[in-house]
Amino acid sequence: MATPEADQRQELNAALNDWMQGNREAAIVRVEPVAGSGALPAVVMILWFYAQMANWQGATPYVRMTLDAGLAFPGLWFAQNYATSNNEEHVRLLLDIAQAVANGAPAQDLVGHWGTLWHAGYADAALRVFEIAADPVPGARKTEWDRLVEEARDFVAEVEGVGATIVAQRDITLESMREAGAEVEGEAGRVKVLVDQTTSLVHGTTAVEMAKAYTDRADSTQKAARWWTGTSIVLGLGAVAWAAVIAHDAYQKAQTAPEITAKAVLSLSVLVLAGYIGRIAANSRRMAWHWTHVALQIRTAEPFIGNLEKTTRERLLAALAVRLFPGQSLDPQSASGTHESLDVGLLLAAVLGETTHPTMSSVGDAGT
Repeated sequence: MATPEADQRQELNAALNDWMQGNREAAIVRVEPVAGSGALPAVVMILWFYAQMANWQGATPYVRMTLDAGLAFPGLWFAQNYATSNNEEHVRLLLDIAQAVANGAPAQDLVGHWGTLWHAGYADAALRVFEIAADPVPGARKTEWDRLVEEARDFVAEVEGVGATIVAQRDITLESMREAGAEVEGEAGRVKVLVDQTTSLVHGTTAVEMAKAYTDRADSTQKAARWWTGTSIVLGLGAVAWAAVIAHDAYQKAQTAPEITAKAVLSLSVLVLAGYIGRIAANSRRMAWHWTHVALQIRTAEPFIGNLEKTTRERLLAALAVRLFPGQSLDPQSASGTHESLDVGLLLAAVLGETTHPTMSSVGDAGT
């Protein structure tokens, strides 16, 4: 079963055959119904026929069809006639043809070569010349082109409107960011003050707690010292009383030398024990003094170092630890008494960068 396209091509081919045989009117009659249906190859063909017959007035409606389809070159066949016409429609067609060419519509005319192909025996190729010439650039139909141009204008206007909105929103956002930045800076300053105050409070509280712990230790050691001292005194008095008893018995009673010696040895043992306990009491008193001294130093040092920068404070605390805690340069058990080998004034000056000082590992070494 033949398709409409096949039937159309058959009619157009028959019209070309009639034309080549000299039956021009028959060719026009054959192609006219197909052209009237809007088939562009038929429209181009009938316009070519009219151009050869100089029937430019009959070609007018078909020229309009090609212009609406985005084709300019068929109208160029009649441009000279339209330019000399005093008909308003013809003048408008001429202007539309010029506008179509300016818009990029195909203006190259190859239709005239179909006869050469026909005489060479290429009837199908001759018909294809009309079909190809009638095929506008994709999307170049005038009505479609106008619609696309209008949509593009609307889109550009919409984009410009969105752009203006974005710019306005950007300005609002930037202003909000500036205000937020100023607020954050202000809040950061306030937080820094609070942190500094909290740090000072924490250090103060820590110092108080540490000082209290050392004070409690000093009190308990002092109590132990008193107990050992009392025990030493009691034992000493007991040894003295026992010695008096030995002396009395030696003079008043007849006792042998071994008996007196045994009693004296017992008295000496008690005296030695009393001396040992006395030594414990002395050491305990010295330790109690040391713990009290450490607690006092902690209480008095914290106000001076609490607000220093973190690095400076840590270095100073590390150095003061050599001085504050037992087992370092301050020895409460030293036979020569307590002594301080660390110059705190020099240490502070070194930490604060005012003078040079030995490295931290040598701080507190004897003789430095």
